[in-house]
Amino acid sequence: MKTPKTQQVHSEIMAEKIATWVTHESSADEIQYLKIKLGAEVMIINISKALVVYLVAILFRTLIPTVITHLAYASVRKFSQGLHAKSSVVCTVVSILMFVAIPCLMKTVIIDRWMVLLIGVAITYLFYRYAPADTEKCPIIDPDIRRQLKLKAVGMSTVILCVALMISNPMTRSLLIVGLVLQVVMTLPITYKLLKRSYNNYEKYEA
Repeated sequence: MKTPKTQQVHSEIMAEKIATWVTHESSADEIQYLKIKLGAEVMIINISKALVVYLVAILFRTLIPTVITHLAYASVRKFSQGLHAKSSVVCTVVSILMFVAIPCLMKTVIIDRWMVLLIGVAITYLFYRYAPADTEKCPIIDPDIRRQLKLKAVGMSTVILCVALMISNPMTRSLLIVGLVLQVVMTLPITYKLLKRSYNNYEKYEA
């Protein structure tokens, strides 16, 4: 069985090979090589984690609910940002709990349209209030970028809410809202405080 350190080494080696091939083909310089290597490594790690999560979902027969919840979550997370786990292992475990365990539990919980509307409006407001939420390693310094991300997060949340309201299948409707709930939790100040993480990190760079 591969240890996390072994997996990291393998991902670095694969990223180096990809970056070397791309820079060779495009005659990129050293800075571009490092950017490509970092991007490739992040992509490889994310794909590896996703494979683990979806394999667990298949084992527990929750693949479709997992996909629905994950799509709603990922669609708005792209813009609202939020907390990241401090290690790949923790991220994988938390992802399994979020996208496998919770959708599995949701098989017995149905949220009606009125409740979906109320929860969805509350979530959209919270995105407007708190998104995007940055991290210590990736502060969102540019105010224009923060403003654009906020508007896109609110817009995407509204789109997913509208889709949920139009869908006749109550299970799918509930899972879409659960995906939004999971992501909005990742942007709330109270979540950062409970986990003892720094919030609004961009403020450290303001004059």
